[in-house]
Amino acid sequence: MRTTKQCVVLGFVVAIALSTIAVVHANNANDSDEMSITVSPNTLVLDSAVVCVSVHSNIPLSSVQRYSLDLSGVVPYLVKADSLGHLVAKFNADRIRELVDDSTGTSLCLTLSGTLLDGTPFSVSDTIVVKAK
Repeated sequence: MRTTKQCVVLGFVVAIALSTIAVVHANNANDSDEMSITVSPNTLVLDSAVVCVSVHSNIPLSSVQRYSLDLSGVVPYLVKADSLGHLVAKFNADRIRELVDDSTGTSLCLTLSGTLLDGTPFSVSDTIVVKAK
């Protein structure tokens, strides 16, 4: 039988393991030498209460002109670096929902565009699933 202290320690270890897995999954765009992004959530339910769509990238934030960024025409309300120094941007989910129309079907390709500090434009895309309910 486990003591309360053992259960607390076990719970703490499990919480750290799950947090590590979540960070690695959120940063899975970082596995490539080419620019890439991962949009979260990867399934956008149109009538959900989700208020934020996040973009995680492998692009060093220090190399990007922050105010040049947009996601398929939607400007971010927050741009920051993750623990690896890579660009993370947050967008209003209602503005992203406005991009969905009847011709979109069950997926939506979102393109992050911007300019690097050296003036080089870039764009990189990710496709998410769209559901009505």
